[in-house]
Amino acid sequence: MYNTAVLKILATIIIFLIALWYAALPAFVVLSLIPQIPRPPLALMTPAPVVSTILAGSLAMDRYQTGGRPRRADLIIFPAANEKGKDDERLQRLAQIFARSGLRVWVPTLNNVNRKKFHPRVLEEMETVITFVKQQQPKLPLKIMSFSIAVGPELIVAARENISSNLDLIVAMGGYFDLENVIAFHTTGQGQDPFGIWLLARYYAQFLPPNDAAIFYELADRKWQDLSANISDLKTKLGSEGQAALALLLNTDPARVPELIAKLPRELKDFLAVFDPKPHLSRLQAPILLLHSRQDRIIPFEESKKLFAALKQQNKKAQILELRVFDHVNPILPKPTLRNLFTLYLPEFWRLYQAAWKIIY
Repeated sequence: MYNTAVLKILATIIIFLIALWYAALPAFVVLSLIPQIPRPPLALMTPAPVVSTILAGSLAMDRYQTGGRPRRADLIIFPAANEKGKDDERLQRLAQIFARSGLRVWVPTLNNVNRKKFHPRVLEEMETVITFVKQQQPKLPLKIMSFSIAVGPELIVAARENISSNLDLIVAMGGYFDLENVIAFHTTGQGQDPFGIWLLARYYAQFLPPNDAAIFYELADRKWQDLSANISDLKTKLGSEGQAALALLLNTDPARVPELIAKLPRELKDFLAVFDPKPHLSRLQAPILLLHSRQDRIIPFEESKKLFAALKQQNKKAQILELRVFDHVNPILPKPTLRNLFTLYLPEFWRLYQAAWKIIY
């Protein structure tokens, strides 16, 4: 009788501790995201994941995994417009954190989305990665996550017939709903990051004749080094297609954006159409979690609001979390005053906790 009572008490304590850890884990994930903490809390409580580089066709991926077998799910984190791909320090930290939470995390380098290139071939790259990962352990839940300009391709690929039924969650941070709106946001001065205009110039260069493309790359390089640099000498060397593309980039009148887009070369208009996620939303099956900062200087918060509204209109399972301590995808941490603690940090912690919960569980 005594032994039975002791066993019941021990069982209750164990169940309580498991439930406590289950609830606390997303909180530790959120705290570990703070870059100012050199040794994240999860690093003190869980083993470091083993990182292996694996090829999916011609694509290199880093796999982060703790223990022999993943316990919860596969998570693919797609990079956006950065030069380092899977070797970006921010992605590595994020992958380490989620791997410590029990996920098996995959981070590929996509050759067709970075600061020099945004090409439709990225759609096939994403599909290759998703298909490869799903084949490793077909019964394990599969979740995907992307940022910024990669959100459109992520949604388009997630809607494909051979992919949609294999996904259990789609996470999109700082993404777009309409590329034309993003172009207008940058070129007409609404955006607070003028470098975005010259990022677009690099993307446009892919679809211009060789001479115009070379000049566009030179334009972008010159402006990235000095935003006040004179480019009149380069403008005069452009052909008609390059002139049309540059007219859109230099336009400051929001009302003229549709007219200037209509004058773009056919290849550029096709580029905008290929990366339009709107026609694909009806085929999405997995729940969608949208994260977007009110302070976003690259892609306006309203883009995710419009995307969320379109998803709900089509009866999709979607949630949007409005963040406030990110400039785009990088955290910005205001002074930790008592006022900021209650009006900013605690509400933001709760929003990120919800996101971490969905991703982990």
